[in-house]
This record gives sequence, structure tokens and C-alpha cells, in this order.
Amino acid sequence: MAISPGHHSNVPAEWADTNCQAVLEAAPDAMFVVNRAGEILAANLQAERLYGFSREQLIGRVVESLLPARFRERHRQHREHFMANPETQFMQVPGIFALRSDSSDFPVDVSLSRLTIGSETFAISAIRDTTERLRMEELKRSEAVLRESEEHFRLLADTAPVLIWQSGKDKLCTYFNKPWLDFTGRSMEEELGDGWAEGVHPEELQKCLDTYTQSFERREKFRMEYRLRHHDGQYRWIADIGVPRFNQEGAFAGYIGIGVDINERKLAEDKLREYERAVEAAEEMIAVVDREYRILLANRKYATMRNMAKEEILGRFVHEVLNKGVFEAVVKPKLDECFQGNVVRYEMKYTYPHPWRETYLSRIFPLKELQVFLEPLAFFRTSLSASVWKSR
Repeated sequence: MAISPGHHSNVPAEWADTNCQAVLEAAPDAMFVVNRAGEILAANLQAERLYGFSREQLIGRVVESLLPARFRERHRQHREHFMANPETQFMQVPGIFALRSDSSDFPVDVSLSRLTIGSETFAISAIRDTTERLRMEELKRSEAVLRESEEHFRLLADTAPVLIWQSGKDKLCTYFNKPWLDFTGRSMEEELGDGWAEGVHPEELQKCLDTYTQSFERREKFRMEYRLRHHDGQYRWIADIGVPRFNQEGAFAGYIGIGVDINERKLAEDKLREYERAVEAAEEMIAVVDREYRILLANRKYATMRNMAKEEILGRFVHEVLNKGVFEAVVKPKLDECFQGNVVRYEMKYTYPHPWRETYLSRIFPLKELQVFLEPLAFFRTSLSASVWKSR
């Protein structure tokens, strides 16, 4: 409710004294003098600036008209309680918003002080815009949450059994976990930025950088393998997976990556390739099977006898290549025995597409040379049994 600007009948005569108005003007906050009815009797320049009203527009208004509707009743109750209790000289009205002339609202701190002149009691209301303070408090809370989150992440990262790194929006690395630093034997300062690249083997460096840069520009997940210098001076193979990361607002924030030492696996793959070259021309059917019963290696004779291309065999499960019933009843138990470290021999009639149904001797034994690198492997060697050769 607004009273006409000329309504000053309740203003005490003392306020005509310019010194009293000067006290209001000297205050750093917006100031009102309000009577028992809640009408504004005096206002300072800061109030004009804060609310966007002229002094003439402010004086005579009910003070609650300068609050959003949702706060008016609560403020009125605070004000009336304050005026009705003379023993209360000061009161704060928490969690409230004010209303500007353009109808925009903003958070404020409101403090009420009692002023008695003669028999009249007035309330002096000090109003301070808290927008910036609340913004800073929220920023500090967000920073505290972020610090806690980062500390939690780094605690987890430092105890993880993998190498972890992070980079910013500029492609430069900003963090490496303790396992990474322990692996390379270098300090965080040495690895930050693009310092980590000094440890990549020269033969993989350019491909490594190209993969990282191209994926970064496309904001795509990537996977790459490269040799990284170990703290003992030797290079070890690392499988590195990087994924883009985004902040709470959905904005791109850089990348996070996880590296796994796959050196043993790479050595095992090399060893398997050596085996493959060694057995390719053998006249016996030879295959290497892993603990999941997956065929990792098969020579030419094995493929020919199954009437299949090697590409149709490698990577498939044994039961997909052999008769499933035979696999479950005979081959699987024999493989399981082999995986316990035993050499297994058995004879069985097979109907191969070539040359005819015959009795074959199968010998399965562990590839102990590779068990230091991979899970147990079985070397499967099958040939015509001696009894067949003797009958010919």
C-alpha cells in the first residue's frame, strides 16, 4: 500500500532537523524510519539506490510493499512483535527478499532498531543487499565440496592398482596418481603438462600423441597401447584408456585416463606367435586352448582336418569347433585335468571331414612357459594313434 508522497503527519518534528536526516545519509546501508502502522516516514539516498524509487515514492509506503508477496506477512509479524515489546531494542529478520521498482527481487539482511521520541516509538530499519555475499558463500561451499571431492578422488586414485592421469581443456596433464609416479620413478612436477611424454618409447610416441590429440579434439573415448619407461630403466607395455570428462554444468573439462601394465600379456602374445610359427607345418593337429576353453592357436593341419579356415577357428570356443557332446563328455574333463598341471593322454575315434573315421591319440599338457604371463594354457596335440599306423 502506498501513501501519497505528501503524507508526513506522523513524522516527528525532530526529523525536520537536518542533523537527524544527516545521520541516515551517513549510514552505509539503506535506511528507513517506520511508524507503528508500518509506514515509511524517512529514507536515505542508499534506499533510493537500492530499491530504484525516489524518496518521494518511498515515503508514505507501507514497508511490506517493498517485499515480494511471499514474505509480507512474515515481515509484518516480525515488525508488529518488535513494536509491541519495548524490552526488545534490536531484531533481525532472517531469510528475506526485497523488491525493486522493476519488480525484480533480491536477498537482503534486515535489522530493526527501536527509536523513542517523546511518547512515540519508531523502528529504524537497516537493509543490506546480500546478493554478493550469498554468491561468495555459495562459491565457497562449492569450492569446499569440490576440494572434498578431489581429495576423495585422489585418495581412491592413489590406492588403485592402475595408473591414473587427468588433463585440462588445454590438453596438458594436471594430475598423476601415486602408482603412476611409482611406476615411472618421476615426480609430479616432472610429469605435469606434457612431461609424461618423455617416458614414452620413441617408436610409439608420435602415434600416441596423434591418438590423444585427435580424440581430444573430437571429445571421443580412446584406447592406445605404448611402451612407458619403468623406474628401472626398462620399457613396459601399457594399455591406456582415456575418456572426456565434463563438469556439473555439462561443459567439457578435459580427460581422465587409466593405464594398465600389460607387459606380461604382450610377451605372452609374442611367445604364442613363436609357437604358431614353430607348429604351423607340423603333420599333427595342434591347438592352444585357454582356461575359458577358447582356441588361441591352431596350426594348418588342425584347420585342414576340421575342414575350416583358421579364421573360423581362432577365438572360438572348443565346443563350437568340436561336437558339443564330445566336448562335454570327454574333452572338457581332460582339459580341466590339464589345467591342474597334469599331462593327459587319451585315444578316441573322431569323424573328421578328412580323411575318414579313425582313432586318434590326443595329448594335452600345460604350457608352463606361458603360465607366468597368462592364465593356464593347454597345448592340444592330436595324431593318428600308433595302433592305426601299425595296422596299415
